[in-house]
Amino acid sequence: AEQLSVLSQLQKNTDINVIPVAVQEDTAKVQAYTAIANLTLDWLVDPNGALSNSYNVQRLPMHYFVNRKGIIEKVVIGVLSKQQILDNLGSL
Repeated sequence: AEQLSVLSQLQKNTDINVIPVAVQEDTAKVQAYTAIANLTLDWLVDPNGALSNSYNVQRLPMHYFVNRKGIIEKVVIGVLSKQQILDNLGSL
């Protein structure tokens, strides 16, 4: 929940693209959780784990920092502050 709050704040910034992925969850559960947590957050739902398998997700949260060409530049595991995320984005 702590990480999702930060991602919700960052997602409002139109200069960056923040997309949380709901690993092996269905849309209804994600929508319910988002409402209960009182978050404004758009998700990518991965109910079958196909995307998470492709990206070798081992622990949550995992942050993939992708450049404008779509290339993964950095992967960071763990809860990050808003400033840590912005610092990682600034180094792309």
